Amino acid sequence: MNAHVEIDTYWCLEQLLQEGRITERDKLLVQTSHRQKDQLKWHPLQWIAHFNLKDQQHTHAHFSLNRLMFMVCRSGSATSICDRSFKGRCQCFNAGHVTRVCHS
Repeated sequence: MNAHVEIDTYWCLEQLLQEGRITERDKLLVQTSHRQKDQLKWHPLQWIAHFNLKDQQHTHAHFSLNRLMFMVCRSGSATSICDRSFKGRCQCFNAGHVTRVCHS
């Protein structure tokens, strides 16, 4: 069974908050920050990674784009994600591992 997951900023932040990975303050910072013109086309995970938020469960770790992508796959909400919005690259995941990176 293929799962299709629509990833938006709200969903990502809610998942991180529910898991205790970010604080309410972190969530509000991302939600209320103004985007520059070039940032309007960014994927939600790119936008969240831009803030370099500290992982509250691993105090020496910050949320990079790669860390966020793997967390989405491991969350159980999706077993496979193919996302073409990363500047023409298709990141294909299966059970938390990158299985293919193709270029459009």
